[in-house]
Amino acid sequence: MAMTHSKTLTPPCPAFGKSRRAAFAAIALPAVLAGCTPIIANRGNMLDEERIAQVKSGTSSKNDVFEALGSPSIVSTFDDNTWYYVGQRTEREAFFRPEVTERKIIAVEFDDTDHVKGVDRIGLDQAVDVEPLEETTPAVGREITFMEQLIGNIGRPSSKRKKKSDDDSGS
Repeated sequence: MAMTHSKTLTPPCPAFGKSRRAAFAAIALPAVLAGCTPIIANRGNMLDEERIAQVKSGTSSKNDVFEALGSPSIVSTFDDNTWYYVGQRTEREAFFRPEVTERKIIAVEFDDTDHVKGVDRIGLDQAVDVEPLEETTPAVGREITFMEQLIGNIGRPSSKRKKKSDDDSGS
């Protein structure tokens, strides 16, 4: 008589399944939360009010302004007596477009004796959206298609072959 051994399968340990889920949650939760954390980017010269307060109308010179605020972001194109300090802060969450949360433009105007005439602040609330036009600039000549370009170049001698034959004949 043959003996049969029967193997009894025991169900997996319930604690093992719970610990696996807990480990997955411990890894996934911070990853999900990290994706929701905004990425903050500062661009330009974000001056604090303490530094701007060092610039006094009538008494501060260009040198004093340079020492207090640093090099200007932009000097006026037509008159070098106006310095602009431009900075902005953006926040972006996950894959969304960045949103400008703060923009600060400080315009320092100087008089003819290179002393501060006035300090103006331009903030995000004064910003004006400018929409670019979708129009194209017309070009002189006739418009040809890609296929016309491709076929038009067949049979045309290339400049490399011409130069090579010129070099060979000169020797």
